[in-house]
Amino acid sequence: MLFSIPEPLPLDGVDAQTGIRCPSCSGTLIMRLRKEHAAFQCRIDHAFSLPQVVATMEDTLERRLWDAVASMEELADFLEIASRLRFAQVERESYQDRSRLLRENAQRLRLVISGERPLRPKDAADDVAESS
Repeated sequence: MLFSIPEPLPLDGVDAQTGIRCPSCSGTLIMRLRKEHAAFQCRIDHAFSLPQVVATMEDTLERRLWDAVASMEELADFLEIASRLRFAQVERESYQDRSRLLRENAQRLRLVISGERPLRPKDAADDVAESS
């Protein structure tokens, strides 16, 4: 399992390294408990509550999945056009096959994204609004 929240939990007020990337700068987050409330902070001083980290990780996942879909479709378009234009260095059939496969996989990924049900902690929206 990926090292994320340390187990056992650190003592109250004691910093513990996590394996979670900061949503703002991609540095690693330190976790600190205060009376059973988890807070996260990176070396640059970005700070998050636990609900903010969860909401931001969910948003990041969705954005990356959509980026993957866009990248697949962009490459598929490029390969399709290149195969039609009959450039000398293009293996037409290979380009067309790869383009078709990319489109199929992009469609599969769209189905995965549509089936996702992100967790949206109720107080994360308030926390995110306050930190903006």
